[in-house]
Amino acid sequence: MNAAETPLFSVRLIAGWLAAAAFACALSFFLITRDASAVRHADESGSNIYSRSALGHAALFTTLQRLGIPVGESHGNGGESGVAVVVIAEPNSDPQTLAHVRRVLRDARAVLLVLPKRRGTADVQKPGQIRTDALLTTDTVSRVTGTFDDAAQVERGNPVVRWNANAPFTGGPTAGDLQLVRSRALEPLVAADGAVAVGALRGRRVYVLSDPDVIANHGLLTGHNAALAVALITALRGTSGGRVVFDEAAHGFTARPFGIIGALFDFPFVLVTVQLAVAVALLLWAGAGRFGAPRPRAPALPAGKSSLIENGARLVEQVGALDHLTARYAEALLRETAQRLHAPRNLDRAELAAWFDRTGHPLTIPAPPPVLDAAAAVATAHAVHHWRNDALDEPR
Repeated sequence: MNAAETPLFSVRLIAGWLAAAAFACALSFFLITRDASAVRHADESGSNIYSRSALGHAALFTTLQRLGIPVGESHGNGGESGVAVVVIAEPNSDPQTLAHVRRVLRDARAVLLVLPKRRGTADVQKPGQIRTDALLTTDTVSRVTGTFDDAAQVERGNPVVRWNANAPFTGGPTAGDLQLVRSRALEPLVAADGAVAVGALRGRRVYVLSDPDVIANHGLLTGHNAALAVALITALRGTSGGRVVFDEAAHGFTARPFGIIGALFDFPFVLVTVQLAVAVALLLWAGAGRFGAPRPRAPALPAGKSSLIENGARLVEQVGALDHLTARYAEALLRETAQRLHAPRNLDRAELAAWFDRTGHPLTIPAPPPVLDAAAAVATAHAVHHWRNDALDEPR
């Protein structure tokens, strides 16, 4: 193989790319089939049911389970069948999430909406805990109250002397920097001086809890907060029962429909996509030198007398008829020479040999070897030809 035919890529390089592609496929399947809880628990310090930090809701979720209340989680629209109560606890305040909250408030059978109050900073050295927390601005909270009343006002810090509670509630929440809301759209269920801690949205089966410290991990066991939280869920479920679903789509844990095109560019499928793109690029690169018109190929059997003679000679050599062919050639030249020198007719070979001796043209052709090969046959034919030219006085 010459330099022009050297392959562009070695076998070792191609094997390496195939091994890398196989590894990427295996890694993708591992990431797809492993427990999805590792993804769901990515925010272990936020205000969600996966968080065991001070601001999380895992304690309320577990408490309801131990009380025998069927609970679950939702990453869709909150309108699944068999759901009695949808809990939207401290939703994000971005426009997409607020639009989602409005849809749930409109479509769900019963909803508990818990307003946001704090945001924490995760402690990188202690997973699942927060390092610091800070109150959200009232404007941020007002964006959430705008899902049911654009004119609602958020209040904080005013001391409460006496709660006015309607059955089944017996008291108010206990929290630092108590957060209350004033809204004409709410019917007060637990309130103080017109500021609502728990209110029912008029004409709809929606309860609003103004302060999330009531259900947060750090405040659930403070005062009568646990009793208040359970009473809220029980009142919304009613006598028909049903599941209580915590809507985690409000915290960004959304379930997206599967799309083959989008999946190709999402982790971990993007690993396979990159491997395929590299393989295609290498294939195009390897074949770039062969683009264009194909090179003309030499004919398998060249036309012409010389090729016919050459092919015939090879055939005779393969079938082992060199001795017969050499003898016939020598006999033909002997008869031709005798005819041109006017030798008597009807003489056999021995008589012709004697006649040539008398006329001064003795036969000097060497006897062929017992086994003729190609070289010996050619040498014998040359000797006969030279004798014939000498006898006829012609140049060799």
